[in-house]
Amino acid sequence: MITDNLFNLVACHNCDLLHKVDTREAVGHMVRCTRCGTVLQRSTKDSLNRTLAFGISGLVLFIVANMFPVISIQANGNLYESTLLSGVMALYHDGMWGLTILVLLTSIVAPLLYLSALVYLLLPLCMGRVAWQSKKIFRSLTLVGQWEMVGVYIIGSMISIVRLEDISAAAPGVAIFALGGVMFSVAAVRTTINPDEIWRSLERGSLKAGNN
Repeated sequence: MITDNLFNLVACHNCDLLHKVDTREAVGHMVRCTRCGTVLQRSTKDSLNRTLAFGISGLVLFIVANMFPVISIQANGNLYESTLLSGVMALYHDGMWGLTILVLLTSIVAPLLYLSALVYLLLPLCMGRVAWQSKKIFRSLTLVGQWEMVGVYIIGSMISIVRLEDISAAAPGVAIFALGGVMFSVAAVRTTINPDEIWRSLERGSLKAGNN
C-alpha cells in the first residue's frame, strides 16, 4: 500500500537525502545515510514496552520521593525533615525567587511532566491505540526533558548532608534513594526510546482511527 511505503521513507536530518528503510530490520541493526553516514535508524528489541516500563517505574518512584523526606536532621533533641516541596518553600520564604523557580522547575515540574507525558503517550500505543494530542505531546517531550535535572538535586542534597554532619546528625531520607531511582529510570528511558518507532505507531494509529 502507498501508506506502508510512506512509513518506510526516512529523510536524513543532516543532509535531507530520502531513504527507503525496512522497519522490520533485525534487533541491533543500524541504518546509515548513504551520503553522509548519519545514523537514520537503530533497531531495538521491544522498544515501546521497555520504555513504558521504565517510564512507569520512574513515575512511581517520583511520587514516593515527594511523600518522604529528602534529609532528616536531628539537633538539640529535635528531628527536622525536609521534603522536595518544603525545600522549595524555604527558598521562597528566604526571598530567593530565581532559585525557587529554578529548583521547582528542574526538580519537580519537569520530571513530573516528562514521565507523566511519556506514560500517557506510550500506554495507549502499547495497546494499539493513540491518545489525544499524542503528536504534540511527543514533540514537546524533548524540550521538557532538557529541564529535568534530578541528578543535580541529588548531588546538592548529599553535599548539604556532609556539611551538616559537623553541627548535627544529618542523614539521607527515603526520597534521596527514590530520586536516585528516578534518575536511573530517566536514563534508561533515553537509552531504550526509539522516536522513529513511536512516530510510525502514531501515524498508523491515526490512520486506523480515520478509517473507522
